[in-house]
Amino acid sequence: MANNMQQMSELTGSALEQLALQTLARFNFKGHDLLEFARESVVVYLEDDDGATRKDATFCCCKLVVNSFSITTFSPSRSSQAGGKRRPLIEEIVEKLLIAAVADADVTVRNSIFSSLHGNGGFEDFLAQADSLTAIFAALNDEDLQVRKYAISVAGRLSEKNPAYVFPTLRRHLIKLLTYLAQSADSKCREESAKLLGCLIRSCERLILPYITPIHKALLAKLCEGTAGVNANNDIISGVLVTVGDLARVGGFAMREYIPELMPRVVEALLDGAAATKREVAVATLGQVVQSTGYVIAPYNEYPQFLGLLLKLLNGELAWSTRHEVLKVLGIMGVLDPHVHKRNQQSLQGPLGDGTRTTNDAGPHIQSSDELPMDLWPSFATSEDYFSTIKFFTKKDRSLSSYHQKVVGSLMFIFKSMGLGCVPYLPKLGTLVSIVRQHIRKYLPKLLSLISELWSSFSLPVANRPVHGPHILHLVEQLCLALNDEFRRYLPIILPCCIQVLSDAERCNDYTYVRDILRTLEVFGGTLDEHIHLLLPALIRLFKVDASVDISRAAIKTLIRLIPRVQVTEHISTLVHHLKLVLDGKNDELRKDAVDALCCLAHALGEDFTIFIPSIHKLLIKHRLRHKEFDEIEGRLQRRRPLIVVSLAAQKSIRQPPVEVISDPLSDMENDPYEDVRKQPKVYQVNDARLRAAGEASQHNT
Repeated sequence: MANNMQQMSELTGSALEQLALQTLARFNFKGHDLLEFARESVVVYLEDDDGATRKDATFCCCKLVVNSFSITTFSPSRSSQAGGKRRPLIEEIVEKLLIAAVADADVTVRNSIFSSLHGNGGFEDFLAQADSLTAIFAALNDEDLQVRKYAISVAGRLSEKNPAYVFPTLRRHLIKLLTYLAQSADSKCREESAKLLGCLIRSCERLILPYITPIHKALLAKLCEGTAGVNANNDIISGVLVTVGDLARVGGFAMREYIPELMPRVVEALLDGAAATKREVAVATLGQVVQSTGYVIAPYNEYPQFLGLLLKLLNGELAWSTRHEVLKVLGIMGVLDPHVHKRNQQSLQGPLGDGTRTTNDAGPHIQSSDELPMDLWPSFATSEDYFSTIKFFTKKDRSLSSYHQKVVGSLMFIFKSMGLGCVPYLPKLGTLVSIVRQHIRKYLPKLLSLISELWSSFSLPVANRPVHGPHILHLVEQLCLALNDEFRRYLPIILPCCIQVLSDAERCNDYTYVRDILRTLEVFGGTLDEHIHLLLPALIRLFKVDASVDISRAAIKTLIRLIPRVQVTEHISTLVHHLKLVLDGKNDELRKDAVDALCCLAHALGEDFTIFIPSIHKLLIKHRLRHKEFDEIEGRLQRRRPLIVVSLAAQKSIRQPPVEVISDPLSDMENDPYEDVRKQPKVYQVNDARLRAAGEASQHNT
C-alpha cells in the first residue's frame, strides 16, 4: 500500500489526470447523480491535448451517464422533477461525446466512445434524435473499420426508435457497400465492405428483407471470383462467407431457392486445404444456411462426397473450433440412412465423367470470319495509300458530304480491325469527337471497346510503355464533353480503369500518368456524383502516401475542384480526418492546400461542419497558421449565420470554370480542315411577309 501511495505521489500532469479519470470511471456510483459534476469537471478533458487523457475522459463520461440511468426515487413527483433536470444534462454530455466521436483525430478516442454507446441501451432515447443521428451517420464513413462497425450497429438499433430518419440513410449505405464489393479495385476495401455488409445485416433485419436477392447476387459473384489455390483472396472469401451466413439467418426459408447456386461454392471452400480459416468459416456458414433454410438430408444425396468430407474434417489435425463447428453441422443436417449412404459411396467409385469432355477435347473450329487470324485477312488495310485516301475522301471532297456518316462508321470499323495499329491515328479520333459531339453516340460501343483494348498500356513498365496514354485520355475527355450528362452511363466502364491507374501508381511508385488522370477526373466533374464513393479512397491515398509534394498538391486541388460538383456529405468524416492529418503533418508546403480543401468542405456542408471547427482551430494554432477564409467561416458558424463566399479562392472552388482538357498532341501538325467553314458568315433567309405580319399590332388590344 505504501509503495502504491508513493507511486501515485510521483505522478504528475497527464498521468495523474488519467489515473483520476480511470478511478472515477471504475468506482461504483450507481444510484448517485453526478451529471453536473461530469459536465463541469470531466467534459473539459474531452478537449485535452493528450489523446490518452481524452480517451479516459470519454469512458468516464459514459460511465457516469450510465450510472444516472439507475437512479430511483420514492416520490413520483420527485422522480418527474429530477428526470426533467437530468435529461438536459445528459443531452449536453451526449452532444459533446458525439462531437468527439466524429471529429477527434485519435482513432482510439472515437473507438472508445462508440464502444460505450454501443454497449449500453440506455443511450438510445438520446441518440435517436435527429442531431445525434447526423453525427452517427457521419461515422459510417470513418477511416477505422471498427468505428464503422460500431456506427452501423448503433444506427441499426436506433432504426426501431426512429425508422423514418434512419432507414433512408442505411438504405443508401447498403447500396454503397454493394457497389464497393462489386467494383472497388482495392482488395482491402472489398474485404471490409463484405464485413460491414454482414454487420448491417445483423443490425437491421427489417431493412435487409426486401433486398435479399440483390445482396445474394453480389455475394455469389464474389464467391465465383474466388478460387482455391494461390490466386484466391482468402480474406475476401472468408468475409463473404460470413455475410452469406448472416443473410441466411435473416432471410430464412426465402434463401432456399438460392441453395443450388450457393452450395457448390461452400463445398469448394471446404475442399480448400490451403486456408484453414476459410475452411472454418465455410463450415459455420454451412451450418447457418442449413439451419435457416431447412435444407437437411438433401445435401448428402445431391453431393455424395459431402458426408465423407465432413467426417474427414473431424479426423484431421484441425483446430478444435473447426471440429466443433463440424459436429454442429452434422447435428443440424440430420441422420442419413446407411443404405442411402452406401449407394452414394458406390456412385462415387464409378467412372467419373467418361465422355463428358468430347466437346471440350475437340479441336477448335472457326465459327465465323470474326475468328480468323488477322494475318489471313486481306492486306488492303496495310496499304500506305489507304488512309490517305480516306482522309482525302472525308475532308477535301465536300461534294460527297452526304456520305460522311457512313465514312465515320467505316472508320470505327477500321480502328477496331487494326487493334494497336490504329495508335498513330488515335489523337485525331478525339478531334473527330470534338467536331461531331453528341452525334458520336451511335459509335460509342466501338469506341469504348477500343479504349478498353488500349488502356492496358497504362500498367506496362516504363521501358516498354507506349506513348499513347495522353491520346486515350484526350479521347475520353472529348467523349465526356460531347455527351455531358449522358456520359454518366459509361462511367462504370471507364472510372474503374482510372482508379486502377492511381492504385498502380501508388503501389509501383510510378506517378507518370497521375496528373493526366487527375485532369481527366476534373473534366468528368459532376458526372462522378453517383460514383464518388469509389474515387475518394484513391484520391485520399495520393496525399497519404510518401509521394512528391507536387502529386499530393495535385490530388488535393482535384478534390477542391470536385467537392462543389458532387455530393460529399456522407464522406465528410473520412475527408476531414485525412485533411487534418495533412495539416498536422511534416510538410509545410501542403498545409495551406489542406485548409483550402477544408474551407471548400465547409461551404459544401454548411452548418453540419460546425463540429469539426474546434479541432481544426487547434491545429491552426499549433502550427501558427492564419487563414482568413477559415476565420470567417468559423465566426459565421459560431454565430449560426449562413456561409458566404468571402474570398477569391472560395469563389474559384465553388464556381469553377470548365477544366482545360488534355490538348490534342497532333494539333500543330496540320490545320483544321473545317476551320474556314466555321469562319464563313452564316446567311439566314428571312420571309418578309411573315416578319411584317408578326410585327402588326393594329388589331390587338393591350
